[in-house]
Amino acid sequence: MIKNYLLLFACAASGVAMGQSPITLSNSNMPGSGDTLRYTNVQINSVGNYTQTGTNFTWDFTSVTSTTSDVRSFKSSLQTPYAFYFLGLNEYGEKMPNAIAGNTGSISISNYYNFYKKSTSNPNAFLADGVGLSINNVPL
Repeated sequence: MIKNYLLLFACAASGVAMGQSPITLSNSNMPGSGDTLRYTNVQINSVGNYTQTGTNFTWDFTSVTSTTSDVRSFKSSLQTPYAFYFLGLNEYGEKMPNAIAGNTGSISISNYYNFYKKSTSNPNAFLADGVGLSINNVPL
């Protein structure tokens, strides 16, 4: 009976030792003022079988065909036209492409920004805080 308990304990201990813990992300891993994120969109059929994984498996992306690439830039809220709405040291704005803004007759939409906030209290998070845009050059 003691052998069974020892075997069970050894299996549990080795399972814990070999188990992987999940990664931990906090607001310090999220973008801040002046940070940029560069990304590339690719044709999915040029990637090959990207679902294959396993031990000692290496993906080869040398034949990937790029379709577009872009940069996401984050600014302090004080560097945007909407600083008075999103005032704070932990507020960051991201200018969205002009394709989102538009002109529909008598209404003109421009200067579209997404705003994020780094929370240092519980929960330690990176939160979507709001949107700033100008309608007929009036910031909202």
